[in-house]
Amino acid sequence: MSDNYTPAPCTIPIAYLGGFQIGDCYVTGQPADPQGLQAVAAAGVKSVICLRDPSEPGFDFNEDSALLALHISYTNIPIPHGIDQGDFDQRADLVRACLAVAQKPLLMHCSSGDRASALWAVHLFADCGLSKQEAIQYAHESGLANPAFVQLVLNYSPASGKK
Repeated sequence: MSDNYTPAPCTIPIAYLGGFQIGDCYVTGQPADPQGLQAVAAAGVKSVICLRDPSEPGFDFNEDSALLALHISYTNIPIPHGIDQGDFDQRADLVRACLAVAQKPLLMHCSSGDRASALWAVHLFADCGLSKQEAIQYAHESGLANPAFVQLVLNYSPASGKK
């Protein structure tokens, strides 16, 4: 496997303990307080992709306005627990499109880093040329633990039919 995708511990002091930096992208849990968002800005992050569903406990309804005030773009593409394969595939396509055009450095997060790591795996095999197994291995290193999300990644089929 290429070292270009090996996750390193995230050094941004956000409230969530953990998270990883992979090149110019961060895959983390929720940067959960105003100080965490200030730290994201201080680290030079230009874009945030939130994968949390607004209906889940702890969703930060102020994250978008707080980030925009810090001149950081914000996109929310909910990947709820229990999502079916068709919805996952459609939303993964949207995440991939965002990753392609978003200014870097970029932070992609969910509540714990699990879903963010799953979507990172999709990006690795669909856009970066890694095998699904290599992508899953890297995603495990950056926080992918939920077997249901591993299965969604393994069964992912992009709308374009191009992997």
